Amino acid sequence: LALALGPARELRDHFARLVQSLMPLFEVEILGFLIYDENRRTLEAQVPFIGMPPQVVELYHVSLPEGSRAEELFRGQTVLMTPNAMEDELWRELGFQDYARAASWRDTALVPLVSAGRPLGYLQISNHRDPEEAFSADEMSLLNIVANQVAPILDNASLMQQARQRTQRAEALRRIAS
Repeated sequence: LALALGPARELRDHFARLVQSLMPLFEVEILGFLIYDENRRTLEAQVPFIGMPPQVVELYHVSLPEGSRAEELFRGQTVLMTPNAMEDELWRELGFQDYARAASWRDTALVPLVSAGRPLGYLQISNHRDPEEAFSADEMSLLNIVANQVAPILDNASLMQQARQRTQRAEALRRIAS
């Protein structure tokens, strides 16, 4: 995973490299990342999200209102799985069902991305290529391993991007003040 990422200036480049390197590990049609935006209190899908058109991904965000079950499960770093995301009552309650129906998700798993004990978002896989197959214990184990490896890498990349942005803002303010 570290080799797949390599040096990149933009966080979006990291997501692109990650989804491309992870896709061969899983026999699914849909794979991507949902990252938590603390300011908006939402999970935001990241482009690219394999198996979903970019215009759908741009709209894919789930609110985590304070005190809600969605927030509780997110903060509790709970793995979320369903054999049919389009019909699952919990997925409706959490705010995923409209996206599930729009993108025709069947079997879906969301595995928490956690760095230094802090939840960052989820790694999502959906729709086994063989629709009769459910997520196996081996697949879930691999998903957990991948999520545990990816989370600190993404956290570090995000911190580096924020530092670059702060530096650019400080330089712009210095130029204006001069």
